[in-house]
Amino acid sequence: VEGYELKVLKGAEKTLQNYHPVLFIEIDDNNLKDQTDSALSLVKFLIDLGYNEIRNVTDDTLVTPHTDFSNCHFDIIAR
Repeated sequence: VEGYELKVLKGAEKTLQNYHPVLFIEIDDNNLKDQTDSALSLVKFLIDLGYNEIRNVTDDTLVTPHTDFSNCHFDIIAR
């Protein structure tokens, strides 16, 4: 969805709250910023929904609001 990830997730908010599916999401901060969002706001949104384990798929590191998202481009899995 090339930068519209947060908008898509917000559109599915009730489904995410009710079923809490595992999510696989590509995060590209520059694409998100082109749509007036950011990687940080996406991660915070997921955390607010109860996704407490968000990991970078490449190196299995935990992704938190303290992660450096500047010019980032990576995939995450959120549980």
